Amino acid sequence: MPLQTSPWTIVASREVYSNAWITVVEHDVIRPDGQPGIYGIVGSSLAVGVVPVTDEGNIVLVGQWRVPFDAWSWEIPEGAADPDEDGLTAIKRELQEETGYVAREWDRLGLTIQLSNSHTSEEADVYVARGLTQVGGQPRRRRGAGGHRGARRDSARHGRPGRDRRFHHRDRPPPPGSTTRSVTVDRS
Repeated sequence: MPLQTSPWTIVASREVYSNAWITVVEHDVIRPDGQPGIYGIVGSSLAVGVVPVTDEGNIVLVGQWRVPFDAWSWEIPEGAADPDEDGLTAIKRELQEETGYVAREWDRLGLTIQLSNSHTSEEADVYVARGLTQVGGQPRRRRGAGGHRGARRDSARHGRPGRDRRFHHRDRPPPPGSTTRSVTVDRS
């Protein structure tokens, strides 16, 4: 049976860091074993993500360098809701900013989910978008996480997950300065 009350006691709290994207709060606590300790929590606004599906059944992903892992990452378009935005409004904006697509159909995948809930209070709404239409040229360069201007995002159309073994870029590389890449499936 789940607990109805917290086994942790918060004695005092203080904000130790804050910027436009995150706030870090450190709590002095009494742990469930009765010993004193500290517990840090990273807070942020509502996160949003979308699985954009083309009429051909492909999924559009975006790529960017992720500083925490010091590595390139292919991922679904995602972002954060502004304080006055609901999740659907925010992810519609993010999809267009990051990929140049808009969608005619939107389905929310279940309830709001908790991400990394051992050290962050971040929650996310995730959607599936269908009926994609390209409305812009290249995705715009935007302020990335941590406030760095010019964060590069490459968008790509990937094959159906679980059915395709490898992905490779089409015949030629994108033109210099391009941030959009099409990826096709090699079914060999």
